[in-house]
Amino acid sequence: MFSMVAPPLLQARYKPKPAWNLFSKDQEVQIGKETSAEVEKKLPLLKDSDPVTVYVQKLGAQLAERAPGAKYPYSFKVVNQKEINAFALPGGPVRINLGVLRAAANEAELAGVIAHEISHIYMRHATRNALIPIITLFDSLLPELIAGSVIIEQLFSIPGMGQLFFEAIRQ
Repeated sequence: MFSMVAPPLLQARYKPKPAWNLFSKDQEVQIGKETSAEVEKKLPLLKDSDPVTVYVQKLGAQLAERAPGAKYPYSFKVVNQKEINAFALPGGPVRINLGVLRAAANEAELAGVIAHEISHIYMRHATRNALIPIITLFDSLLPELIAGSVIIEQLFSIPGMGQLFFEAIRQ
């Protein structure tokens, strides 16, 4: 019975769509590389040759292969910290604390954590969240801009603001 019901159910599964974002995939990948380099200077990572890291990389690659949408250059590393934590950086880097592996009762629980982090990358949460202050600023200044009481040159004197504004209205 299940085999007759499963194909329509699988086709009807939820297909998420990443949120609107000013950053391109290439920009996200670059931001992720730069941020990852900075983070890795500050965090104690297990070596890439460590069997735990090799296991996480293999499991992460299997999950990333099935992720929808744009194919990011996912990378998986293990942070040698006992706290239960995991995080994703823009464009592909995923970091899993050793505490997560110790707390997971089985591979499925670990896979759930890794898949959750992959979903943050797919949904572009990090770069979208970076835009919230900028969007809030424009939203709060809009009445003044319309009324003409704010000098537009002052607004655009903020580094990068003009480019972000023009990209936002072009979307």
